[in-house]
Amino acid sequence: MSNFEKMLDLINSKAASNNCFITHCGNSKAANLKITDINELKELMNYDDDTINDIKNSHETLDPGALLTRNIITGKINEIPNNAAVNLSVAAMPDVAVPNGMQWVLPKGSNLQLCLVNLTLGVGASVKSESSVLSMEVENLIRGNVEYDPELKPVIGEFVSAKASFDFGVFGTDGRTGAAGADGEPGRDGADGRSAVCGPGGGTPIGGDKAENGENGTDGMDGANGYNGENGSPSKITTLTFSNVDTGVGKIAFYTISGNGGNGGRGGHGGKGGNGGKGGNGTECGCTGMDAANGANGGDGGNGGDGGNGGDAVNGESITIYVNKEFGKNNVLVSCDIAKPGDGGHGGNGGQAGIGGRHGNQGNKYSDAGSDGANGNNGKAGDVGKEGAQSGQPGIVSIREI
Repeated sequence: MSNFEKMLDLINSKAASNNCFITHCGNSKAANLKITDINELKELMNYDDDTINDIKNSHETLDPGALLTRNIITGKINEIPNNAAVNLSVAAMPDVAVPNGMQWVLPKGSNLQLCLVNLTLGVGASVKSESSVLSMEVENLIRGNVEYDPELKPVIGEFVSAKASFDFGVFGTDGRTGAAGADGEPGRDGADGRSAVCGPGGGTPIGGDKAENGENGTDGMDGANGYNGENGSPSKITTLTFSNVDTGVGKIAFYTISGNGGNGGRGGHGGKGGNGGKGGNGTECGCTGMDAANGANGGDGGNGGDGGNGGDAVNGESITIYVNKEFGKNNVLVSCDIAKPGDGGHGGNGGQAGIGGRHGNQGNKYSDAGSDGANGNNGKAGDVGKEGAQSGQPGIVSIREI
Protein backbone atom coordinates (compact mmCIF):
# COMPACT_ATOMS: atom_id res chain seq x y z
CA MET A 1 0.00 0.00 0.00
CA SER A 2 1.41 3.42 -0.99
CA ASN A 3 1.79 6.24 1.52
CA PHE A 4 -0.98 8.06 -0.34
CA GLU A 5 -3.34 5.13 0.19
CA LYS A 6 -2.33 4.88 3.84
CA MET A 7 -3.08 8.55 4.35
CA LEU A 8 -6.43 8.23 2.60
CA ASP A 9 -7.34 5.29 4.83
CA LEU A 10 -6.32 7.28 7.89
CA ILE A 11 -8.53 10.21 6.90
CA ASN A 12 -11.49 7.94 6.16
CA SER A 13 -11.02 6.13 9.48
CA LYS A 14 -11.15 9.47 11.31
CA ALA A 15 -14.28 10.64 9.50
CA ALA A 16 -16.61 9.64 12.34
CA SER A 17 -14.42 11.14 15.04
CA ASN A 18 -15.51 14.24 16.89
CA ASN A 19 -11.92 15.47 16.75
CA CYS A 20 -11.70 15.45 12.97
CA PHE A 21 -12.96 17.88 10.34
CA ILE A 22 -12.85 16.48 6.79
CA THR A 23 -12.42 18.68 3.72
CA HIS A 24 -13.12 17.41 0.20
CA CYS A 25 -11.94 18.90 -3.07
CA GLY A 26 -12.35 16.64 -6.07
CA ASN A 27 -10.67 13.34 -5.22
CA SER A 28 -8.50 14.99 -2.55
CA LYS A 29 -9.23 14.78 1.15
CA ALA A 30 -7.80 16.66 4.11
CA ALA A 31 -8.44 16.46 7.83
CA ASN A 32 -7.54 18.50 10.89
CA LEU A 33 -6.70 16.10 13.70
CA LYS A 34 -6.30 16.79 17.41
CA ILE A 35 -3.72 14.34 18.74
CA THR A 36 -3.43 13.80 22.49
CA ASP A 37 -1.45 10.53 22.48
CA ILE A 38 2.26 10.99 21.80
CA ASN A 39 2.66 7.48 20.33
CA GLU A 40 -0.08 8.20 17.78
CA LEU A 41 1.62 11.50 16.95
CA LYS A 42 4.98 9.80 16.40
CA GLU A 43 3.36 7.14 14.24
CA LEU A 44 1.69 9.77 12.08
CA MET A 45 4.85 11.87 11.74
CA ASN A 46 6.83 8.69 10.97
CA TYR A 47 10.34 10.18 10.64
CA ASP A 48 13.16 7.79 9.75
CA ASP A 49 16.46 7.61 11.64
CA ASP A 50 18.35 9.81 9.17
CA THR A 51 15.79 12.60 9.47
CA ILE A 52 15.75 12.33 13.25
CA ASN A 53 19.54 12.69 13.30
CA ASP A 54 19.23 15.76 11.08
CA ILE A 55 16.77 17.22 13.57
CA LYS A 56 19.07 16.45 16.51
CA ASN A 57 22.00 18.16 14.76
CA SER A 58 20.11 21.32 13.78
CA HIS A 59 20.82 24.78 15.20
CA GLU A 60 19.74 25.79 18.68
CA THR A 61 16.35 27.47 18.71
CA LEU A 62 14.81 30.21 20.87
CA ASP A 63 11.31 29.30 19.79
CA PRO A 64 9.49 27.21 22.45
CA GLY A 65 7.05 25.70 19.95
CA ALA A 66 9.84 24.54 17.66
CA LEU A 67 11.74 23.15 20.64
CA LEU A 68 8.70 21.19 21.82
CA THR A 69 8.19 19.63 18.38
CA ARG A 70 11.87 18.72 18.17
CA ASN A 71 11.79 17.08 21.59
CA ILE A 72 8.70 15.04 20.67
CA ILE A 73 10.17 13.79 17.38
CA THR A 74 13.57 12.96 18.84
CA GLY A 75 12.10 11.19 21.88
CA LYS A 76 13.40 13.60 24.53
CA ILE A 77 9.92 13.77 26.00
CA ASN A 78 7.48 10.88 26.23
CA GLU A 79 4.20 12.69 26.67
CA ILE A 80 2.47 15.78 25.35
CA PRO A 81 2.79 18.37 28.15
CA ASN A 82 -0.20 19.44 30.25
CA ASN A 83 -2.54 16.97 28.52
CA ALA A 84 -2.68 19.36 25.58
CA ALA A 85 -3.64 18.40 22.04
CA VAL A 86 -1.35 18.81 19.04
CA ASN A 87 -3.15 19.96 15.91
CA LEU A 88 -2.06 18.02 12.85
CA SER A 89 -3.35 18.71 9.34
CA VAL A 90 -3.16 15.73 6.99
CA ALA A 91 -4.06 15.52 3.32
CA ALA A 92 -4.16 12.87 0.58
CA MET A 93 -4.09 14.38 -2.90
CA PRO A 94 -3.91 12.34 -6.08
CA ASP A 95 -3.11 15.35 -8.26
CA VAL A 96 -2.03 18.89 -7.54
CA ALA A 97 -1.13 21.14 -10.48
CA VAL A 98 0.24 24.57 -9.55
CA PRO A 99 -0.68 27.01 -12.34
CA ASN A 100 1.85 28.98 -14.36
CA GLY A 101 3.23 31.98 -12.45
CA MET A 102 1.48 31.02 -9.23
CA GLN A 103 2.57 29.79 -5.83
CA TRP A 104 1.02 27.08 -3.72
CA VAL A 105 1.10 28.67 -0.26
CA LEU A 106 0.69 26.10 2.47
CA PRO A 107 -1.01 26.97 5.78
CA LYS A 108 1.24 29.10 7.97
CA GLY A 109 2.31 28.00 11.43
CA SER A 110 0.83 24.50 11.15
CA ASN A 111 1.83 20.86 11.49
CA LEU A 112 1.35 19.37 8.01
CA GLN A 113 1.50 15.81 6.70
CA LEU A 114 0.85 15.80 2.94
CA CYS A 115 0.83 12.82 0.59
CA LEU A 116 0.58 13.42 -3.17
CA VAL A 117 0.62 11.06 -6.12
CA ASN A 118 1.37 13.68 -8.80
CA LEU A 119 2.64 17.22 -8.23
CA THR A 120 2.92 19.28 -11.41
CA LEU A 121 4.69 22.64 -11.36
CA GLY A 122 3.58 25.02 -14.08
CA VAL A 123 5.93 27.48 -15.74
CA GLY A 124 7.32 29.76 -12.99
CA ALA A 125 5.26 27.95 -10.34
CA SER A 126 6.49 27.31 -6.79
CA VAL A 127 5.55 25.91 -3.38
CA LYS A 128 6.00 27.89 -0.14
CA SER A 129 5.92 26.81 3.49
CA GLU A 130 6.16 29.36 6.33
CA SER A 131 6.86 28.47 9.95
CA SER A 132 5.20 25.08 9.55
CA VAL A 133 6.39 21.62 10.48
CA LEU A 134 6.04 19.99 7.08
CA SER A 135 6.32 16.45 5.75
CA MET A 136 5.46 16.30 2.05
CA GLU A 137 5.68 13.02 0.15
CA VAL A 138 5.36 13.17 -3.65
CA GLU A 139 5.33 10.04 -5.76
CA ASN A 140 5.80 11.86 -9.08
CA LEU A 141 7.20 15.37 -9.56
CA ILE A 142 6.49 16.83 -12.99
CA ARG A 143 6.90 20.13 -14.83
CA GLY A 144 4.39 21.26 -17.43
CA ASN A 145 2.18 24.00 -18.78
CA VAL A 146 -0.66 24.48 -16.28
CA GLU A 147 -3.33 27.03 -17.13
CA TYR A 148 -5.12 28.65 -14.22
CA ASP A 149 -8.63 27.38 -13.52
CA PRO A 150 -10.36 29.09 -10.56
CA GLU A 151 -12.45 25.95 -10.01
CA LEU A 152 -9.37 23.80 -9.37
CA LYS A 153 -8.31 24.74 -5.86
CA PRO A 154 -6.03 22.73 -3.58
CA VAL A 155 -7.69 20.94 -0.68
CA ILE A 156 -5.17 22.59 1.65
CA GLY A 157 -3.49 25.98 1.26
CA GLU A 158 -4.14 28.29 -1.69
CA PHE A 159 -2.79 29.35 -5.07
CA VAL A 160 -1.60 32.96 -5.23
CA SER A 161 0.05 34.96 -7.97
CA ALA A 162 3.75 35.23 -7.15
CA LYS A 163 7.13 35.39 -8.80
CA ALA A 164 9.79 33.25 -7.14
CA SER A 165 13.35 32.21 -7.91
CA PHE A 166 12.78 28.79 -6.34
CA ASP A 167 10.63 25.71 -6.84
CA PHE A 168 10.29 24.96 -3.13
CA GLY A 169 10.81 27.54 -0.39
CA VAL A 170 10.85 27.13 3.39
CA PHE A 171 10.57 30.36 5.34
CA GLY A 172 10.38 31.59 8.88
CA THR A 173 8.10 34.46 9.84
CA ASP A 174 9.48 37.93 10.46
CA GLY A 175 8.82 39.43 13.87
CA ARG A 176 6.32 42.26 14.00
CA THR A 177 7.50 45.85 14.33
CA GLY A 178 7.08 47.23 17.83
CA ALA A 179 4.30 49.72 18.41
CA ALA A 180 5.19 53.40 18.51
CA GLY A 181 5.37 55.07 21.89
CA ALA A 182 2.59 57.45 22.84
CA ASP A 183 3.20 61.11 22.08
CA GLY A 184 3.54 63.43 25.05
CA GLU A 185 0.62 65.68 25.93
CA PRO A 186 1.14 69.37 25.12
CA GLY A 187 1.69 71.83 27.94
CA ARG A 188 -1.12 74.13 29.03
CA ASP A 189 -1.02 77.75 27.86
CA GLY A 190 -0.64 80.29 30.65
CA ALA A 191 -3.52 82.60 31.45
CA ASP A 192 -3.24 86.28 30.51
CA GLY A 193 -2.53 88.70 33.32
CA ARG A 194 -5.30 90.97 34.54
CA SER A 195 -5.08 94.60 33.31
CA ALA A 196 -4.52 97.53 35.69
CA VAL A 197 -7.53 99.25 37.22
CA CYS A 198 -7.50 102.88 38.42
CA GLY A 199 -8.43 103.85 41.96
CA PRO A 200 -11.82 105.20 43.02
CA GLY A 201 -13.10 107.82 40.64
CA GLY A 202 -10.68 106.74 37.90
CA GLY A 203 -8.39 109.75 38.17
CA THR A 204 -5.64 108.28 40.28
CA PRO A 205 -3.82 104.97 40.62
CA ILE A 206 -4.17 105.24 44.38
CA GLY A 207 -6.35 102.43 45.61
CA GLY A 208 -6.37 100.79 42.19
CA ASP A 209 -5.12 97.34 41.12
CA LYS A 210 -1.79 96.93 39.34
CA ALA A 211 -1.56 94.98 36.14
CA GLU A 212 -0.66 91.31 36.69
CA ASN A 213 2.01 89.33 34.92
CA GLY A 214 0.89 86.54 32.60
CA GLU A 215 0.99 82.96 33.81
CA ASN A 216 3.85 80.73 32.62
CA GLY A 217 3.04 78.00 30.13
CA THR A 218 3.54 74.49 31.49
CA ASP A 219 6.08 72.07 30.06
CA GLY A 220 5.08 69.52 27.47
CA MET A 221 5.11 65.89 28.57
CA ASP A 222 7.82 63.51 27.42
CA GLY A 223 7.02 60.98 24.70
CA ALA A 224 6.90 57.33 25.74
CA ASN A 225 9.56 54.90 24.58
CA GLY A 226 8.76 52.75 21.55
CA TYR A 227 8.06 49.06 22.08
CA ASN A 228 10.62 46.43 21.20
CA GLY A 229 10.28 44.50 17.95
CA GLU A 230 9.25 40.87 18.20
CA ASN A 231 11.67 38.03 17.65
CA GLY A 232 11.24 36.19 14.37
CA SER A 233 9.69 32.73 14.18
CA PRO A 234 11.90 30.01 12.74
CA SER A 235 11.60 28.03 9.58
CA LYS A 236 10.58 24.68 11.01
CA ILE A 237 11.36 21.02 10.56
CA THR A 238 10.74 20.11 6.92
CA THR A 239 10.98 16.82 5.07
CA LEU A 240 10.40 16.68 1.31
CA THR A 241 10.35 13.29 -0.40
CA PHE A 242 10.27 12.92 -4.19
CA SER A 243 10.08 9.23 -5.07
CA ASN A 244 10.26 9.82 -8.81
CA VAL A 245 11.35 13.07 -10.45
CA ASP A 246 10.42 13.27 -14.11
CA THR A 247 13.38 13.70 -16.47
CA GLY A 248 11.78 16.90 -17.80
CA VAL A 249 12.05 18.59 -14.41
CA GLY A 250 15.74 19.41 -14.84
CA LYS A 251 17.04 20.97 -11.63
CA ILE A 252 15.03 21.48 -8.43
CA ALA A 253 15.68 24.91 -6.94
CA PHE A 254 15.27 25.07 -3.16
CA TYR A 255 15.50 28.18 -0.96
CA THR A 256 15.28 28.79 2.76
CA ILE A 257 15.54 31.64 5.27
CA SER A 258 14.45 31.78 8.88
CA GLY A 259 12.56 34.66 10.49
CA ASN A 260 14.03 38.15 10.65
CA GLY A 261 13.70 40.14 13.85
CA GLY A 262 11.05 42.86 13.92
CA ASN A 263 12.11 46.49 13.99
CA GLY A 264 11.73 48.51 17.15
CA GLY A 265 8.86 50.95 17.39
CA ARG A 266 9.34 54.71 17.09
CA GLY A 267 9.59 56.69 20.29
CA GLY A 268 6.71 59.03 21.04
CA HIS A 269 7.16 62.70 20.16
CA GLY A 270 7.52 65.16 22.99
CA GLY A 271 4.58 67.43 23.69
CA LYS A 272 4.75 71.09 22.78
CA GLY A 273 5.39 73.51 25.61
CA GLY A 274 2.50 75.76 26.59
CA ASN A 275 2.66 79.40 25.52
CA GLY A 276 3.19 82.03 28.16
CA GLY A 277 0.26 84.27 29.04
CA LYS A 278 0.19 87.91 27.94
CA GLY A 279 0.97 90.52 30.55
CA GLY A 280 -1.88 92.68 31.77
CA ASN A 281 -2.27 96.08 30.13
CA GLY A 282 -1.52 99.33 31.90
CA THR A 283 -4.12 102.06 32.01
CA GLU A 284 -4.38 105.86 32.03
CA CYS A 285 -5.58 107.32 35.28
CA GLY A 286 -6.17 111.05 34.95
CA CYS A 287 -2.86 112.82 34.37
CA THR A 288 -0.83 109.74 35.08
CA GLY A 289 -0.89 106.08 34.15
CA MET A 290 -0.38 102.60 35.55
CA ASP A 291 2.34 100.34 34.23
CA ALA A 292 1.67 97.27 32.14
CA ALA A 293 2.78 93.84 33.37
CA ASN A 294 5.25 91.34 31.94
CA GLY A 295 4.46 88.50 29.60
CA ALA A 296 5.07 85.03 31.01
CA ASN A 297 7.61 82.46 29.91
CA GLY A 298 6.71 79.67 27.53
CA GLY A 299 6.97 76.08 28.78
CA ASP A 300 9.69 73.69 27.62
CA GLY A 301 8.90 71.10 24.99
CA GLY A 302 8.82 67.50 26.20
CA ASN A 303 11.63 65.14 25.29
CA GLY A 304 11.07 62.52 22.63
CA GLY A 305 10.89 58.90 23.75
CA ASP A 306 13.63 56.44 22.84
CA GLY A 307 13.05 54.02 19.99
CA GLY A 308 12.35 50.40 20.89
CA ASN A 309 15.02 47.77 20.42
CA GLY A 310 14.94 45.46 17.40
CA GLY A 311 13.92 41.84 17.87
CA ASP A 312 16.25 38.90 17.38
CA ALA A 313 16.32 36.76 14.28
CA VAL A 314 16.08 33.02 14.96
CA ASN A 315 17.87 29.97 13.65
CA GLY A 316 16.04 27.74 11.23
CA GLU A 317 15.21 24.11 11.92
CA SER A 318 16.54 21.14 9.94
CA ILE A 319 15.44 20.41 6.38
CA THR A 320 15.78 16.99 4.73
CA ILE A 321 15.18 16.42 1.01
CA TYR A 322 14.92 12.93 -0.48
CA VAL A 323 15.13 12.29 -4.23
CA ASN A 324 15.32 9.08 -6.23
CA LYS A 325 18.81 7.90 -7.15
CA GLU A 326 18.09 8.13 -10.87
CA PHE A 327 17.48 11.84 -10.51
CA GLY A 328 20.45 12.35 -8.18
CA LYS A 329 20.97 14.70 -5.26
CA ASN A 330 23.35 16.89 -7.27
CA ASN A 331 20.34 18.09 -9.25
CA VAL A 332 18.91 19.79 -6.14
CA LEU A 333 20.22 23.36 -6.01
CA VAL A 334 20.09 24.90 -2.54
CA SER A 335 20.34 28.60 -1.74
CA CYS A 336 19.77 30.32 1.57
CA ASP A 337 20.12 33.61 3.42
CA ILE A 338 20.90 34.58 6.99
CA ALA A 339 17.96 36.18 8.78
CA LYS A 340 18.73 39.64 10.11
CA PRO A 341 18.02 41.14 13.52
CA GLY A 342 15.54 44.00 13.61
CA ASP A 343 16.66 47.61 13.48
CA GLY A 344 16.21 49.85 16.48
CA GLY A 345 13.29 52.24 16.27
CA HIS A 346 13.80 55.93 15.64
CA GLY A 347 13.67 58.25 18.62
CA GLY A 348 10.72 60.59 18.92
CA ASN A 349 11.13 64.24 18.08
CA GLY A 350 11.52 66.72 20.90
CA GLY A 351 8.51 68.93 21.53
CA GLN A 352 8.50 72.54 20.36
CA ALA A 353 9.14 75.25 22.91
CA GLY A 354 6.24 77.31 24.14
CA ILE A 355 6.29 80.96 23.00
CA GLY A 356 6.82 83.64 25.62
CA GLY A 357 3.82 85.83 26.34
CA ARG A 358 3.68 89.40 24.99
CA HIS A 359 4.05 92.31 27.39
CA GLY A 360 1.03 94.32 28.35
CA ASN A 361 0.32 97.62 26.61
CA GLN A 362 1.38 100.72 28.52
CA GLY A 363 -1.35 102.92 29.93
CA ASN A 364 0.05 106.20 28.56
CA LYS A 365 3.35 107.94 28.05
CA TYR A 366 3.82 108.24 31.77
CA SER A 367 3.63 104.48 32.29
CA ASP A 368 5.87 101.62 31.27
CA ALA A 369 5.13 98.66 29.03
CA GLY A 370 6.07 95.31 30.52
CA SER A 371 8.69 92.93 29.15
CA ASP A 372 8.02 89.98 26.85
CA GLY A 373 8.27 86.53 28.38
CA ALA A 374 11.08 84.20 27.31
CA ASN A 375 10.46 81.31 24.97
CA GLY A 376 10.78 77.85 26.47
CA ASN A 377 13.42 75.34 25.40
CA ASN A 378 12.84 72.75 22.70
CA GLY A 379 12.71 69.19 23.94
CA LYS A 380 15.47 66.74 23.09
CA ALA A 381 14.98 64.01 20.52
CA GLY A 382 14.90 60.43 21.84
CA ASP A 383 17.69 57.99 21.16
CA VAL A 384 17.55 55.36 18.44
CA GLY A 385 16.83 51.89 19.84
CA LYS A 386 19.39 49.13 19.70
CA GLU A 387 19.57 46.61 16.88
CA GLY A 388 18.50 43.08 17.78
CA ALA A 389 21.28 40.97 19.23
CA GLN A 390 21.10 37.82 17.09
CA SER A 391 21.12 36.85 13.44
CA GLY A 392 19.34 33.66 12.36
CA GLN A 393 21.20 30.89 10.59
CA PRO A 394 19.27 29.09 7.86
CA GLY A 395 18.17 25.56 8.60
CA ILE A 396 20.76 22.92 7.77
CA VAL A 397 19.71 21.27 4.50
CA SER A 398 20.51 17.59 4.00
CA ILE A 399 19.90 15.93 0.61
CA ARG A 400 19.66 12.15 0.38
CA GLU A 401 18.96 9.61 -2.33
CA ILE A 402 16.40 6.85 -2.00
